[in-house]
Amino acid sequence: DEIAPLSSGSWSEVTRLWPRFVGQRQQLELQLSDGRRTGLKTASLFVGSAGSLGPPGAMVVSASSAQAPSIPDKGRIILKHHGLHMILEIDRLHPVGAQSLSGIRDISMECALTCILDMEDSVSVVDPDEKARVYRNICNVMRGTMEVPLVKGGQRLVQRANPDIRYRDIRSDAQYLAGRGVALVRNVGHHLFTDAVVTADGRMIPENFLDCLVTVAAALQDLRATGDLVNSRTGSVYIVMPKMHGPREVALAVAIFRRVETYFALRQNTVKLGLLNEERRTSLNLRECIREASERVFFIGAGTLDRMGDEIHTCMMAGPVVRRSDMRQQSWMRAFEESNVDVGL
Repeated sequence: DEIAPLSSGSWSEVTRLWPRFVGQRQQLELQLSDGRRTGLKTASLFVGSAGSLGPPGAMVVSASSAQAPSIPDKGRIILKHHGLHMILEIDRLHPVGAQSLSGIRDISMECALTCILDMEDSVSVVDPDEKARVYRNICNVMRGTMEVPLVKGGQRLVQRANPDIRYRDIRSDAQYLAGRGVALVRNVGHHLFTDAVVTADGRMIPENFLDCLVTVAAALQDLRATGDLVNSRTGSVYIVMPKMHGPREVALAVAIFRRVETYFALRQNTVKLGLLNEERRTSLNLRECIREASERVFFIGAGTLDRMGDEIHTCMMAGPVVRRSDMRQQSWMRAFEESNVDVGL
C-alpha cells in the first residue's frame, strides 16, 4: 500500500490480479473481496508479467463466495519502483499461496545490483592452496556452474545461481531480468606478494598481478558467452582494487589491466576499476586518482574501516587517538565521507 498503492481499496482486499490490454498496452487490474475492480494509482509501476493469470470472468462464481478462482493462478506480476523491480509470485497451489486471499506466495525484491567476490580481507586466504580454491570458486561463478551443498531443516539442498527471469512487458515484448547481481571481483592490494608463482630466480611476485590475470581468465567465459549464465551485460570485467595509496598506485593498477587486456587480446578498457577510497593519500588526492583511471572507474567506495586504520597508522606516533567507537563521530571522518561523494559527483 505504501510503495504501490491502489486507486481504491487495499492490497489486503485483493482476491485476484491479472494484466489487461487497454489499447496496445497492458495495465494491471485487480479484483477486491467486495467484487470491485481497481488498478494501481500509478499505472506505470506495472512493467510486465509471466504465467497464467486471469482474467476472472466465468472462472469466478461470485466475488463473495469464491475467494479463489476455479482454475488456479500461477505466474508473476512485475512492478518497478525507483528503478528496482518487485516480483509478485502468484501460485494458488503453493502452501503459502493457497492461504493467501490474493494467491501471492512470495514477493521478490531486487536489491543488491552488484556483489563482490572477495580475494582480500573478508576471506581467509593465507597460502597458495587456499588462494587456488578462491580462484576455482570465482571461475565457477563466472562459468555459471557454482554449486554449494547445504543442510536446511534436515534436508540436503544444493544452492545454485538463480537463472534469469523471463517475462512479457506491457507491449507484450519478451524481456528478462537478471536473476543475479553483477559479480565484481576484489583483488588484493599492491603491497602483498605470493610464492604461488615465482620468477625464474625464485623471487615472489606481487599477488595482485596474479589476481588480475586469473580474474580476467575466469571472466573470458562470460565475455565469450561460453558459460551457462551472463554476468556483464556490456562485455566488461569488474575488478575492485583496495588499499591503493594515491594516484601513482591507481596508475599502476591501470597499467596492469592494460597488460592483461593485451595478453588476452581484449579491447582496451574491458577491465573496469572499482576504486576503494580507504587510504589517506587516496582521500586527499581522490580527484587525481579518478583522473588516472577515468576511462575505467565504475565506482568509488568509502572503505571506512580501513580508512580508520590508515588514520591511526599515520597519526599514532603523535600521541593517543580516540577510541574506535568514537572515531566515526570525528570531524575528519565526516569530511572524508562527504568529500568522497562530492568529488565523485
